[in-house]
Amino acid sequence: MKKVLFDFEGNDLKFLMTYFKKFEVDEGALSIGDNNDLLAGMQGDIQSNTLNNLIKFKYKNTEIHVYTKPQKITEDFDKIYYFSKYVRRGDSKRVNKNKNTKEYEHILVNVGERTSVTGEMYEELNGHKLISGANCEMDGVFYDYRFNLIYFYYYFGFNYLRYKYREVKKQSVLGLYWHPYYKKERDVQVEFMKKASNFPIDFYSSENELSTYECLRTITRDNWEKNHISSWTDYETSMVGYVFETLHHSTEFESKHRLEYIGEKTLKPLLFSFLKMPFILDCNPYSFIDLNKDGYWFLNSEFFEGNVRKDNFTTLKEKLSHSIENSIHYLQDMYYTHMGDIDKMNGLLYEEYKDKIDNNHKKIINEVYNPTAGEELLKFILK
Repeated sequence: MKKVLFDFEGNDLKFLMTYFKKFEVDEGALSIGDNNDLLAGMQGDIQSNTLNNLIKFKYKNTEIHVYTKPQKITEDFDKIYYFSKYVRRGDSKRVNKNKNTKEYEHILVNVGERTSVTGEMYEELNGHKLISGANCEMDGVFYDYRFNLIYFYYYFGFNYLRYKYREVKKQSVLGLYWHPYYKKERDVQVEFMKKASNFPIDFYSSENELSTYECLRTITRDNWEKNHISSWTDYETSMVGYVFETLHHSTEFESKHRLEYIGEKTLKPLLFSFLKMPFILDCNPYSFIDLNKDGYWFLNSEFFEGNVRKDNFTTLKEKLSHSIENSIHYLQDMYYTHMGDIDKMNGLLYEEYKDKIDNNHKKIINEVYNPTAGEELLKFILK
C-alpha cells in the first residue's frame, strides 16, 4: 500500500477534497461528553480524523493523507502532492522542500477567471499538471467547467445560506445587475430589452455614495461593488432573472489562445432556482452547451438550437443571441396576453417549467457535495 500526502497551499484549494468524498476512510466518532480538549459548544460527536487534524482517503492501492491544519510534516510518505493556485508569474517556481519524502509533485490549480493561454502560461506550467476550471487545450490538463462552480460555492460562502422558499410579491417581470458604461456589449443588450418590451425591468445595481471607510473595506472584500457576493433578496422580487457572465455571448474569444469558463455568476441562477423562478443566462455559447448537456436549464434553453459544438463560434453566438431575444419576446407576449398581471404570469411560468426549474437547485447541490468527476480527477493526479 502506497502512502501519499496531499498538501494544499492555503484553505481555498481544500474544496478539492469534496471530489474524493466517497473514498474517505471512516475512522469512527469520538464522544465529546467528557472530553475537555474539544471546543466549547460542540454538539454531538466529532469524527476522530477531524479531531486529529487528519483526513484519510483510500483509492485502490494508495492511502491518501490530508492535514486539515498547517503543520510540519514528520511522517515518511512515498510521495507528496503539493497543490497551489496557478498565477501568472512565479507559481511553478514554488516548491515543497521536505526531506521526509522520496518524491514530490507540484500540481497547479486554475480556478476563477483566466482569459487566454499565453506563452507565459506554457512556461509557468513547465511540465506540471494543471487542474483547471477554464478550458485550455494543452497537455497535462484536467479540465472541468464545474471546478469554478464548486470553488465559488465554498469561496463565497454559499454553503452557509439557508435555501428556503418564501412567497414574495413580484414587482417586475425581469431583474438583473447592470452597471451602465461598464461593458458596451451589455449596454447594447439592455437597450434591446428596453425597446423589445414594455414590461417592468428592475435594475438592481445603483450608484451609492460610499464613505471613506466603506471604500476601504470594499477594496479588501473582493469586488463587493460588482455585486459578487450578493444573495437572492434582489432576485426574488422579479419573475425572471437575467445574468451576464464575464464571458457573455457576444465576447469575442474563439481564437485558439482564448479560454472558455464560467464563474459565480452562473452559480447564482442554479442555486437561486429554489425561488421557483427561471433565469436567462448570457454566457459564452460553448459553456451554455455544456450546461445544457449536463441537465441544467435556463429560460433561453427553450429557444437555443446550438447544442453541438460542431458549429463555428459566429454561428453559435448568433444562436445564443436569438435564444435571449426570443426569451424576451416570449415574456412580452405573456405580458400582453395577461394584461400586465405579473402575479398570474409568474404562476403560469412556474407551472410550465416547474420540473426544470426545481431540478437546477437539486442538481447543483448534489454536484457541490458529490462532484461527478471525483474518480477521474484522482486518476489524473496519481498517474
